[in-house]
Amino acid sequence: SMDDKRDEKLVFKFINRGDERYLLEHLEMVKEKVDITKIFDRSGYSPLHFAAFKNQEKICTVLCEHTLRMNSNT
Repeated sequence: SMDDKRDEKLVFKFINRGDERYLLEHLEMVKEKVDITKIFDRSGYSPLHFAAFKNQEKICTVLCEHTLRMNSNT
């Protein structure tokens, strides 16, 4: 849906800005519907690839920890 696309775009927007706090809040809010290991921007970057490309080390950590948390809940 359009909402999911918007939620995905926001992930990339917060990474681009290096906005750790908003990214964390956003990931928490959309965790039921957005799997950050399965979304890509227009260049084909996943959030983690994009964060690494932008040299956002803390954001990379946030994304990895979020993914580990999501996977340990199953």
